[in-house]
Amino acid sequence: MRKLSVLAGLLLLQACRPAIQQGKPPKHPLHLRIRLPSRITDKTFTLHRQRYWTVPPRAQARAPYRLLLLRYIHAKFTHAIEDGRSREISARFAQAAKLYDPAAVHDGAVKPDRLFLEMAARLRAFFSPSGDEQQVVPALAVEMEVQSSAGTQLLDVLSWTDRVAELTIGPSALYSRSVQALEEAAGVWPSRKIIALLEAYYRKRVDVLARQGPVAALLRHRRSQEAELLLHAGYRIARHYLAVDRPEAALDAFKRLSPREPGSGAALRRLLENVISPAANIEDFIRLAEYVEDRDKAVALRICRHAVPRFFNEPRVQACIGRLAAEINNVHLAIRAYEQAFRLAPASPRYAEALAIQYQRRLFNSIGREQLDDSFRYLKQLEHYYAVTERRLGKALKPTLARVYFGMAHGLYNAGRVKTAQEMLARSLKHEPLPEAVVQLATIEKKAGNPQDAVKILDKAETLGMHSATERIYWQARIDTLRGHALMAAANEQSGREALRRAVSAWDLWLRMGLRRQAKAEALLRRAKALYALGDQAAAMDGLDAAIDADPTRKETYADVIAWLTNHGHLPEALDAYHRALGREEVGEYLKTYCTFWVIGLARRANVSPDPLALNHLRNLRGGSWYVKLAQMVLGKASFADLEQATKTDSRRAELYFYRADQLLADGKIEPARSLWKKVIDTKMMAFFEYDMAARNLLLGPPKVRARPVDRTAARPSPSSEDDVQEQ
Repeated sequence: MRKLSVLAGLLLLQACRPAIQQGKPPKHPLHLRIRLPSRITDKTFTLHRQRYWTVPPRAQARAPYRLLLLRYIHAKFTHAIEDGRSREISARFAQAAKLYDPAAVHDGAVKPDRLFLEMAARLRAFFSPSGDEQQVVPALAVEMEVQSSAGTQLLDVLSWTDRVAELTIGPSALYSRSVQALEEAAGVWPSRKIIALLEAYYRKRVDVLARQGPVAALLRHRRSQEAELLLHAGYRIARHYLAVDRPEAALDAFKRLSPREPGSGAALRRLLENVISPAANIEDFIRLAEYVEDRDKAVALRICRHAVPRFFNEPRVQACIGRLAAEINNVHLAIRAYEQAFRLAPASPRYAEALAIQYQRRLFNSIGREQLDDSFRYLKQLEHYYAVTERRLGKALKPTLARVYFGMAHGLYNAGRVKTAQEMLARSLKHEPLPEAVVQLATIEKKAGNPQDAVKILDKAETLGMHSATERIYWQARIDTLRGHALMAAANEQSGREALRRAVSAWDLWLRMGLRRQAKAEALLRRAKALYALGDQAAAMDGLDAAIDADPTRKETYADVIAWLTNHGHLPEALDAYHRALGREEVGEYLKTYCTFWVIGLARRANVSPDPLALNHLRNLRGGSWYVKLAQMVLGKASFADLEQATKTDSRRAELYFYRADQLLADGKIEPARSLWKKVIDTKMMAFFEYDMAARNLLLGPPKVRARPVDRTAARPSPSSEDDVQEQ
């Protein structure tokens, strides 16, 4: 299984500034020639969804493209229904709803497709027994488009919801939950009827609250949800009208719902009045978008896109679209917008660099999808763009291409193309001496069995300039950690231990800097591994626990911890971390499955029954994914020979050989297992946990499986022979 890591970070997008130009508006390409894929896969879904969002709502290609995406989402939705995964059911339904243009839905220009209607009916059937109106009402909102009876059902559900709230909480709760349910419905299907109904319920809710006391007093204190609702009801309904390109309706609704207290909502009222004025300029639209974006970036983006027909030759409106599209990760729309902005303002370095960032993000996304052919094509285009643009502007663009080459190296390394990855890292270092590129080069040398060469590379890394003292501390910790492990692998234990002690001190200093949760989890994990290598097993185990606790939502930590514990034979601790991972929705099925392989393999090697939860996880897997096929082999329901014959890629071979070797090792067949570990190494899949495990097994022999947890009451416990089970 590939280690989960993040590509080189992008620079923050720069803000855009405003001006006005006139000219002839561009024609909307309603007959766009779009080459539709034969099908959508897990790897291509995000890419095609982003491309779909750049197709004009009335273009002929939009409906067939939407249907392709719907089929993919419908299949995932069906699997979630079958497995009872409620959160994914809701997410997939919302995902499908976003394929419909909000303004077209509001105008009645588009109707829900059959597959989407089927999803609405199944979602309603799934959630209705539990009385979850937050899920049922949006489904009914969609069904209302084709079934008048759905409207009656929706009103019945809202009435029932209101009665329950009033009976259980009191009169003050009247209409509270129905407003929340209609908010969800308007976000999913913003039809004219739903938004009008939401506004009517907001009025009812505001009236209920107003009867509880003077509005002015509520607004002055702002200590209750009631005050918040009175303050923001007008904004909330205005936001829905802005999402469907109706600023005039947004202003009217805002005036109807906003309290009449001095200063309440005055800023938004002025912004809306300016936008709908015949004298409106691009600044007015951008200011309104900036006001909205903190609460809803998608609506802010909609405001900027709505300004295009009026200010079609204005680069700032395109830059506004580009910036907001980038913030919601719609890279294709961001590229299109920044290309237009740079075309309209060809002397602007700001637009040139903003476009360069989006080109880089597109490249990194293709690397993340493991589409290396596309990545090389994007790299060639990016190199050409830099050469031409730098020549035109007479200055170097930032960010440089160094991080692009590092990103390419990262993707190639993940794909097992190590030699080409090293070449890309060398190109990266020629542009800019990035510490991450140096550390990656050293990592490759260490994994290739050349620890002394890795140390030489790391010695040079210390001379690199850093942007700040804090950055120096982080990279010094990384460098000393890797140097210590490399020196110990080169049989220079004393120097290795000195480097690891320096690394622990550096990590301690780094941890005192008020890190975000993810950074803290990474630091604690690397520090724990260094402590273990120094012999302090108790502190190391505490550190691994602390790494998970630092950010329980970080899925990478679970995989790294469980793989490392497996590689060192700690069964009780691995099971404890595994059980925690099973309980986290952030740790998806893919990741949980590989963690399951590891703990089952450890148990079998210790000659104990595998964990029942682990076995049940494998037995409940469905579908044709590669990890599902591997699970069948681990369970003894599929043969290694059949899978080997059907396996065509090095990544799959690496995993297949490793897990077959794990089975052989459990049966005491050490030499056949060694033969397969060598095949894992031959694949060059250095980014895989299986590669690290196979390499360690070949170098040091399979680790002892420790049947009892490390004694953490002692400073440096030495597990007794009774606690260990040695593989044959």
